[in-house]
Amino acid sequence: TTGSSPLSFTIDYSLLFGGTPTGGEAVEYFVVAQDLASPANIGINNGDFAAMPSSVALTSVAFPLTGTINSYYINVLNGTYTVGTGGDFTSLTNAGGLFQTINTASLSGNVIAEITTDLTAELGTHALNQWIEIAGSGYTLTIRPSAAATRTISGNQNLELFRLDGADRVTIDGRFGGSGQYLIFANTSTGAASATFSFLNEATNNTIRYAFLRGSSTATAKGVVLFGTSVASGTLGNSNNTIEYCDIHQHAAALPRNGIYSNGTASKLNVNNMISNNNIYNFFIATGGSNGIALAGNTSAWTIENNKFYQEAPRTTTSASTFHYVININNTANASTVIRGNYIGGNAANGTGTMTYTSAVGNQFAPIYLNTNGTTANAVIVENNTITNIAFTTISGATSGIGPFTAIYQLAGASRIIGNTIGTATGNGAITVTVNTNANGVANAIRYDGTSTVKIENNSIGSYTLNGTGTNNGSNLYAINVTTG
Repeated sequence: TTGSSPLSFTIDYSLLFGGTPTGGEAVEYFVVAQDLASPANIGINNGDFAAMPSSVALTSVAFPLTGTINSYYINVLNGTYTVGTGGDFTSLTNAGGLFQTINTASLSGNVIAEITTDLTAELGTHALNQWIEIAGSGYTLTIRPSAAATRTISGNQNLELFRLDGADRVTIDGRFGGSGQYLIFANTSTGAASATFSFLNEATNNTIRYAFLRGSSTATAKGVVLFGTSVASGTLGNSNNTIEYCDIHQHAAALPRNGIYSNGTASKLNVNNMISNNNIYNFFIATGGSNGIALAGNTSAWTIENNKFYQEAPRTTTSASTFHYVININNTANASTVIRGNYIGGNAANGTGTMTYTSAVGNQFAPIYLNTNGTTANAVIVENNTITNIAFTTISGATSGIGPFTAIYQLAGASRIIGNTIGTATGNGAITVTVNTNANGVANAIRYDGTSTVKIENNSIGSYTLNGTGTNNGSNLYAINVTTG
């Protein structure tokens, strides 16, 4: 197409024997030419004919070629690319964006995608799948900001907007040069099917760190972040992933029901995921239950540590028989999960202020709820957590289960509940539970209703106040209440 040497040309892949090649496949080619002499002199670059032809009108006797033949790979990625206005890609999830390109290409080395501008029109059209690798294996994808400036990557879609669908070894790092928190990922939809991030179909060994993750899903089985199911042919589940040093919360004024939600697949459990050093806040729905982290079915052996959970404003429940939790493990297959060093309470990340829940209906609250595996060797560990700066008001007169309020409650399973602080060691009202009913509720700091082995020791319980109104109100407060086991 240049008209002079060196010549350039475009290959019509549809004419190739075997059909159009896909990403990562090698295309071999040669150039053959003849001069005007008679008989013509035939030249080839590169390769050797099986039988020298008499002209460039080749026949089958000239093949197969031997020797060194020119070749190149189709659509191979390696190195650093830009995503943003004027960049190599203008979106992550849209047609022609980074995710679709990786899905149809191959990696020949590690890839870095630098976000150069805001991306506020993400459609969630394409998930990120596991890529093909050539000339090696174990390659990584890193998504990071291109500068020390905030980048918002968002869309308004009633679906899981950023999906890691079988993708492995992806790191999303909001730092620039090793510091800061410059990436904001948000799904602005309040639809029941929405989520901001999801891990699906054996997405493993991925990390999201130093980012803001925002969403507003009101669905029971969704969250700002979702760990979902895996295909029938798999064996791993969505496992060995890490979310750390992130802020996980609502978009604008629309609160999500759940911060993080996991529900895996039988025999392919979501295991060994780590949630650490995050701020998880403003998870609430007035007409139903809510959770900071909910580990539902087919989820096991997580580590939840050093996170801060809080509500920036008072929350008012309007539906009766509503249960609120901060960390909720309701899954008897769950074994060996560690809940350590978390701070639950207050209205800010530094723990100051008060986490306030109020209602004129019979709602109930357990900051930590456990219904887990009963094998002693697989005991859940709950240690060195702090639950304080909480005010809870209800008309529930429940005497069983979590009652109106229990700071750490276990329905079933084996556990070690050690070294936690509930309230404070001195003073009054670090935790205040107000029961406005004529019935007699039972509130607890720690309650165990299971029949397995539990160790409860070295916990500090104090400054826990139970009060209320009602003509026959005789509610009871227990520091440690072991009913069975």
